[in-house]
Amino acid sequence: MINHHFPEVHSQNWPPSLIQPTWKTVWESKTACLRQGVFRTPCDHQLLSALPPESHTARVAFLAPRNVPPQKMACVLHLAGTGDHTFERRLRIGGPLLKENIATMVGALHPTPIATLPFLSPHSAVVAFCEGILKHGTAWEALREDITLQKDPMTLEEVRERMRTVLSLTDVTRFPIPKNPDSVIFVAATDDGYIPKHSVLELQKAWPGSEVRWVTGGHVSSFLLHNDEFRRAIIDGLDRLQWKESPL
Repeated sequence: MINHHFPEVHSQNWPPSLIQPTWKTVWESKTACLRQGVFRTPCDHQLLSALPPESHTARVAFLAPRNVPPQKMACVLHLAGTGDHTFERRLRIGGPLLKENIATMVGALHPTPIATLPFLSPHSAVVAFCEGILKHGTAWEALREDITLQKDPMTLEEVRERMRTVLSLTDVTRFPIPKNPDSVIFVAATDDGYIPKHSVLELQKAWPGSEVRWVTGGHVSSFLLHNDEFRRAIIDGLDRLQWKESPL
């Protein structure tokens, strides 16, 4: 899609260059420290100009235990979930992990080795926006009118099919299998209106060796009521990795 709309950036080197956030300390105690950083979204200027202004600057929070050498510390990258517009909910998960010498970084880190822990996640955005509850909140008529202004008239069904085609690019089952599939633990909800069970199971099937754990509740209630289960999955996923202490 990027190649089609922005052919000039096809030759851009990926991944982007090293990111160096500007950090500030939010608070610190005898046992922990929370820092927040900002950095320019790492993409070509032409791509950046196509994003809304709110997306030009990225933000990250780093919660870490104090007095623990970095080479003896695990780190968890916790990306934003549905409606997670601040760091509050993710820090609520990460706070108790400090006792395990696990830091929680939100926004930009790619550790090696890595455990993957999809929480309440579909195998593709198609499921969330075209099959789950969100399909009732999508402005299909507005999309149809917008497309009609640019191309030939389309029916609502054709608009929905076009959306499925575009979102199919996010289908994780088409991506390479993680190097440590036995360190992949899915945590899914039994009554999730956004993410149907079949989507979680499709992803597990695509990643042989991965594990699915179920918690009771819906998409939001399960996260609010089962924080301990999510934290346990994080710890178990990290424990399954073959650790090699950094020489630094």
